[in-house]
Amino acid sequence: LKRLFQEYFALYKTKYLFSEEFFWATSFNFRKEDYTIVAIVEFDGKGIIGSLKTLISDSILSELVHDRKIFHSGDIIKYLKEEVDAAGSNELMCDLKASVLVIDNYKQTLQFSGLNQDMILFNGGNEMIILEGESEDRVNELADDKIDLKPNSTFYMYTNGYFKQTNADNIEFGYEKFEELLKSIHTQPLKEQGKFVEENLKDWTGDKGLSDDITVVGFRLNQD
Repeated sequence: LKRLFQEYFALYKTKYLFSEEFFWATSFNFRKEDYTIVAIVEFDGKGIIGSLKTLISDSILSELVHDRKIFHSGDIIKYLKEEVDAAGSNELMCDLKASVLVIDNYKQTLQFSGLNQDMILFNGGNEMIILEGESEDRVNELADDKIDLKPNSTFYMYTNGYFKQTNADNIEFGYEKFEELLKSIHTQPLKEQGKFVEENLKDWTGDKGLSDDITVVGFRLNQD
């Protein structure tokens, strides 16, 4: 992220010693192709098996982008799911949630696809745009929402872990509060945003500890 973006933060916390989710980012530049790709991947329900599948997914994503040169966000998720599912028996199957953002740096456009994951975009202003993912039964026809980028756009990609955290009264933080949190800080420097998001998490959970793994990644494109 430091190599790809001028400003960013990454909040990555695990409930146990291992995590069933991770974020992945890379770039591809060759002749007239110049892409930046960011992915958030989560496996549900199998503990250490899901954690091991994140390692498999890391190598699959590298192959899809750098070897097979696939830059359609929906196809990246579709082929990732196919190859992860093929890498074990039925007993080792895990539910996959994923989101992929592909930025075309030449055309200054983005495309987004999600499988049971969304993302939030502030495209050069104060208007919050929620890019919604699709359900698993549509994995073979995932949309790639293409949007023209505006200067100083800010992006947030995340799993559902942050807004599923519960406080001492066992009340979930909730998605609406998460949206309002990002609205209130999105114009600040990303480093300061990261500190605020983490401090807010500590205030909410207190001494209770995490109820789920957390991945929240924010970054900003500064364009002339």
